Amino acid sequence: MKKQIFVIQIILCLVLMAGCNLPMQARTEQAAVEVLGPEAWIDAPLDDMHIPLGVPYDVVFHITADTAVTRGELSINGDVVATLDNPNPESNLATLHYSFTPSQPGEYKLQARAQDSGNAWSESFDATVFVDELTPTITPTQIITPTITATLTPTETITPSPTPVLEKGFAGRPVFSPYQINLPYDCLPSNLTAEIKVNPGQKIKVVVLFYRPSNNDFTQRADWADIAMTPVGADTYRITFNPIKAGGFKPWFGSVGASAGWEGWLQTQFVIQDMDGVLTRSPLYSDVKIAGCH
Repeated sequence: MKKQIFVIQIILCLVLMAGCNLPMQARTEQAAVEVLGPEAWIDAPLDDMHIPLGVPYDVVFHITADTAVTRGELSINGDVVATLDNPNPESNLATLHYSFTPSQPGEYKLQARAQDSGNAWSESFDATVFVDELTPTITPTQIITPTITATLTPTETITPSPTPVLEKGFAGRPVFSPYQINLPYDCLPSNLTAEIKVNPGQKIKVVVLFYRPSNNDFTQRADWADIAMTPVGADTYRITFNPIKAGGFKPWFGSVGASAGWEGWLQTQFVIQDMDGVLTRSPLYSDVKIAGCH
């Protein structure tokens, strides 16, 4: 009788141990699944930029989420100025635009948020910009009236020079730094700086960089993504960003089997939009190499 009771006790212990192990394993597997929420970031203007007073500025910001991203929100100095729906609800990355015309000089705080299909909002992405006066006020200190003591007689007819024709477009090829980026987007170097010079005298509203990855022989190419560039003076526009992350190309790289040893190209094209809405496009460039991180 004692022997039977002892055997039953052993069986009960084994059953209890198995029952205790199953929930722990399930909890461990569940904890290994990382769920990332929505995210937003502002492409233009950049933090600490100076923009002119009374001139429309195209605020460009991106929204993304692991699942579906539904809308983005933009606030200026704490007031919500735009709630914009994702123009392509099936995409988990969207580029949104808002025309901002500052009416007063001073410091402005821009904040962007993203909302996913579960109605969860991201943390705010902040950028502070400074609005400058259009032209300084100049007060004359002295008025000088010149005295003419001689009579001038012209001796020849001067023909004015013809007004030069404004040449629209870009002043040369773009410059990239570096000329190779690596996969995945957290494998250095992964950030890219693109710079291009435009012909002077154009009334430019925005310069946009379009970009997409391609395999080595250009037989497989992703859809285009775009980002607004920043004027840095001397008719030059520049942007520093992470093309793979900002463009949302991670699923495309998975579909083409990109891994260690994979090589391809980042194709680029630059587009000027002037104040009349006329577009001027650069040639298509394939200067930046993409390589799988070893």
